[in-house]
Amino acid sequence: MKKGQAAMEFLMTYGWAIIVVLITIGALAYFGVLRPERIFGSSCVLQPGLSCEDFRVDSESVTLIIRNGLGVDITDIDVSLSELPEGVTCAPPNPDTNPDIIGDGSSGNYLFNCGEISGDGLFKATINFEYTKEGYTLTRTVIGSISTGVEETGGVAQCSDASDNDGDGYIDYPNDPGCSDVDDNDENNCGNGFVDGSEECDGGIGGLSCTDLNLGFTGGTLSCYPPGDASECQFDTSGCTSATIVACGYTIDTPGSYIVNAPVSNYNGNCITIRSSHIELDCQNNQIDGDGVGTEQGIVVSPVMGWLDNITIKNCDIKEFNAGLALTNVVNSFIYDSLFTYNVNYGISLSNSNNNRLNSLIITNNYRGIGIGAGVSSNTIYDNHFNNINANVVGSFTLTNYWNTGLTPGMNIIGGNLIGGNYWANPLGNGFSETCGDADVNGICDNAYTVGGTSNIDNFPLTQ
Repeated sequence: MKKGQAAMEFLMTYGWAIIVVLITIGALAYFGVLRPERIFGSSCVLQPGLSCEDFRVDSESVTLIIRNGLGVDITDIDVSLSELPEGVTCAPPNPDTNPDIIGDGSSGNYLFNCGEISGDGLFKATINFEYTKEGYTLTRTVIGSISTGVEETGGVAQCSDASDNDGDGYIDYPNDPGCSDVDDNDENNCGNGFVDGSEECDGGIGGLSCTDLNLGFTGGTLSCYPPGDASECQFDTSGCTSATIVACGYTIDTPGSYIVNAPVSNYNGNCITIRSSHIELDCQNNQIDGDGVGTEQGIVVSPVMGWLDNITIKNCDIKEFNAGLALTNVVNSFIYDSLFTYNVNYGISLSNSNNNRLNSLIITNNYRGIGIGAGVSSNTIYDNHFNNINANVVGSFTLTNYWNTGLTPGMNIIGGNLIGGNYWANPLGNGFSETCGDADVNGICDNAYTVGGTSNIDNFPLTQ
């Protein structure tokens, strides 16, 4: 009776302490404090001069990052694991993705696929590392060891799976700049200044602009979403401006940017009419082709009343209309980088239009190149290629227009290296630019060319 009473008193006195100890042990085990590697420590050891820069064991594989500090490159590398835990078999590293050469001061990543490794114990194995020093023939063998716990996450992290997951040409830690260590499961690294994988940009936009994206933007500001944003390292196009798509039969009567996004063939009628100021029309090098008869114009720029100001027309290819382009009551506008060819009457027709700039145009094979109507003055028409059937320029020359700029370095319309006036040719091959002298062989005619009257002079006509 006394022994039973003593046992009961012991449990009443110390039982709560036993319960606390058991709860504490359970908590330590749950939070990984009692993992074998935390008790016994993790290690990966090779000979002096060769070191395990990093290592990792998970439920399916073993990864070793071996650094060469021998002072010489090593080749013909063969790495294997032996004396593995019971039931574990690890295949040798794939020679196609694991290096057989490590330069002096560099590291090599070696991945062993092992099927299944228990995640509740300590992994121990012997490392067998064979190599030859560059320039020597003797094969050397180093025996090392690895002892560490098994990661419970399963799978192989991207930065140690011997694959180029982000498509940047670099594989795993430490070679891939997106990897911080072998346990990093994302080779992409927005914020490192290196565009890799699915990234479109990283920190900068690589000199690109909104228009370079071929998404229909006509201007604005392109930027890059920063690290941490939901769209990190993707282009931010919120600052880009879009254009309205137009086609033949369209009248533009609202300021803005417009584009032609498809070619037009054999159109009967005025193709595009502009009735508003502050317009940019980009044909995007699409050809607009008329039917070659009638009085229709390719592009008509004319106000309902008053004047039109600040019109830009570029990258157009207009042919087989009565006139490719007709400007009436237009000021302070820009026509450039376009072709006007095979039009029935004029490549370009100007009427009562002033202070406009027409440059970098090919105006050829029209019946007449440019028609100058009444009230046309102070336009600058330079760096264009003229070669037309009846005449290159016809009309009124009582007012002055300017047919050249000052000579400046740069590629001109015929491929020369000075920009100044225009190239004046004709179908017979004896146009002014085709026959002029060029004593200093600079691609500029020695004499000026009189376009018409006494005040319309090209002082720097181009020649070849």
